[in-house]
Amino acid sequence: MTTPPVVAWPESAERTRLALLSASFFVVFVVLFWGSEYLAMQVPWRLHVDVAWEHRLPFVAWMVWIYLSLDVLLVLAPLVLRSWRELLPLWLVLVGETVVAAVLFVTLPIAPQFAPFVAPDGVTGVAFV
Repeated sequence: MTTPPVVAWPESAERTRLALLSASFFVVFVVLFWGSEYLAMQVPWRLHVDVAWEHRLPFVAWMVWIYLSLDVLLVLAPLVLRSWRELLPLWLVLVGETVVAAVLFVTLPIAPQFAPFVAPDGVTGVAFV
């Protein structure tokens, strides 16, 4: 018995279902992300949750690529979880946490306390747009 590869193309019968699950998460994320931002802007008060030591942390622009690597992993998920039954639990968790985050973002809006920064030049600067 051979072990299947960790990363591989899903069977053709599963590709449409996997694409629909992936696209539906993208839609849910975009709607909740932008929608919660709009709703949070309507809230007249803000919580101050920063602590003094955070203001001493340096801004390291190239670290954005580590943060954005999560997007790459989400795109690769259907190549690892190659059936809708395998991908569905991840989809449910991602949608659930996005819903919870959106509700908290609107009900408990925070006041950013960090000094504005200038995005760096080059490709890394584009990641901040």
